Amino acid sequence: MTSVDSALDSRGVAGHVTEMPFRTTDLSDEITRKLKRARYAWLTTVAPSGVPVSTLTWFCFDGANFTLYSPARAGRVAHVFKHPDVNLHLESDGIGGGIVAIGGRAAVTAEGVDPRDDKEFWAKYHVEAELLGIGEAIVSHSVRITITPTTLLTTLSV
Repeated sequence: MTSVDSALDSRGVAGHVTEMPFRTTDLSDEITRKLKRARYAWLTTVAPSGVPVSTLTWFCFDGANFTLYSPARAGRVAHVFKHPDVNLHLESDGIGGGIVAIGGRAAVTAEGVDPRDDKEFWAKYHVEAELLGIGEAIVSHSVRITITPTTLLTTLSV
């Protein structure tokens, strides 16, 4: 485990960053709640050119892995096949604290699926999908990507 303390700097107001292997048994209740309740995350994949690419995504955390759905032709699907190492960054508190970033290995675990059939995912996002007018169109997000977490970077207490 590494820990860095300092005044205001690039890590934000919190100034204390912990990086450690991701083990669910080591997560504080605060981190676990955030992993389960956060609405959005930035998925960072690596394009064939080697350039990191971040895209906003919906996701679910089942206590061990992260699941998200993507259109089959989205760049992130091709990126995962070529470079499975990814990062998933959750929303911060807006002033540099409350950071939770997950490093992990992503894999396409299903194709041709309907995310509405994933009870946990659809329970979390059905209201937003309907409000955005994509309740039916979400079926185009037919590729399931599963991320197995390996590292945790956070400004929250672990």
